Amino acid sequence: MLVADLPDPSTSLSQYTESSLRQARTSIEGFKLLRSGSATLADRSAERIIYLGNIGRDLKFEAVWLVERGHAYVLTYTATPDSFARLEPTAEAIIASFALG
Repeated sequence: MLVADLPDPSTSLSQYTESSLRQARTSIEGFKLLRSGSATLADRSAERIIYLGNIGRDLKFEAVWLVERGHAYVLTYTATPDSFARLEPTAEAIIASFALG
């Protein structure tokens, strides 16, 4: 989990999503977006993306984030492509348990 202070507290979820995708495309070798769409995280509107990339080896990622009060809360599940589906239910349970106090 990552909590990022946003330089502009009025940054919207869609602005943060666009910025995150732009950064991923330039910083992750072989970045390939598989799926992107709305989600719910901690009972709030969020964004979920699933993508492939290479960081020393081929990996598959799922990232879910929300933006609130000048902060981005990002949860990421990472696995090798061949183990991603098998471990995904556990990752989804962990993501679903996230709450903001």
